[in-house]
Amino acid sequence: MSACRVLDELSRELAPELRALAELEARRGLVRSDLLGVGCLPPRLAQAQAELLVVHVSEVSAVLASAARLALRGPSLPEEEHEALRERCLEARHLLALDGLTPGEGVARALDALAVERRAAWPTALELASLAVALRPSSRARAALALALAASGDWRPASAVALAALSRPRSAAVRRRWLARLCLWLERLGDHDRAALLRAA
Repeated sequence: MSACRVLDELSRELAPELRALAELEARRGLVRSDLLGVGCLPPRLAQAQAELLVVHVSEVSAVLASAARLALRGPSLPEEEHEALRERCLEARHLLALDGLTPGEGVARALDALAVERRAAWPTALELASLAVALRPSSRARAALALALAASGDWRPASAVALAALSRPRSAAVRRRWLARLCLWLERLGDHDRAALLRAA
């Protein structure tokens, strides 16, 4: 059996998980509109505001994805890493306010929790990664989501994220990383034969 056939089979078997991922990524319209400007603007200013919104959404998504990966490392973090993340959260909130944008409740709650001193106040890695993907399904956000799912023992959804990532154009190095993750999670599901076949491809 070829690696392509294995990936096709997995796509069919993981269809429910792939649909759930697509629904999460489709939420971004709703979550993006969670960062709202104020008032009606002339078309040129409205376009500028829309472009500005994309910049803010990308930054907030990156902050949340980074926080999710840090959260996966456990309850205690080196002080300098925690402080760097706190500064990024505070800066994101400050820049949103400067540009007249108000984060929606979910985004605001996550940024506020990450800006506090106590690591115990943070949302879970899975919550942070899900919000990051819903804001902007970047490679970084998807990787954080896959790792958070795997850390929770949710091997099928983690495998679906890896499979979806493999279906997008990637550099050879990034593709190898996703393939290695998929193989590992397939093994956790007891699917050693197909994991071995994909590793050999």
